[in-house]
Amino acid sequence: MKEVKTHVRSKRANTAKHPAKQDRLERAAKYNYKDMKDDTVQAHLEFAGRLSSIRTAKGISAREMSLSLGQGAGYINNIENGRNLPSMSMFLEICEYLEISPMEFFNFAGHPVLCKSPEAQLLNAFAKLGREEQELVIKLTETLRRDTP
Repeated sequence: MKEVKTHVRSKRANTAKHPAKQDRLERAAKYNYKDMKDDTVQAHLEFAGRLSSIRTAKGISAREMSLSLGQGAGYINNIENGRNLPSMSMFLEICEYLEISPMEFFNFAGHPVLCKSPEAQLLNAFAKLGREEQELVIKLTETLRRDTP
């Protein structure tokens, strides 16, 4: 009997040490995607966080959204908790349900673009510039293009 109580106490003490949601997302992602690169796990966490923030900003419950998409009641909750990722077709349906484009889903201020290619980084930086700075960058690239053989 004592062993069971000790086990329960240690489990409670262990869960009390962890900050709630972010830690749970990271642990779930590491468990589910332990063979993936850290960048992939981070992208998954950013995807889950982005979905959660858009949904809550629109005042939609995860259960309501799951059922409206024709899925089980916990579908969106599982995505937001790092357990699953939607298929591409379901992702497009999620964007349609949230009334945003897939580009708007991934292009949000204050966070890096999930694709880390030089082109994506340049587009992300360019979008943050003012109109005058954008025109200067365009003129610079045109000049560089003419100067190269």
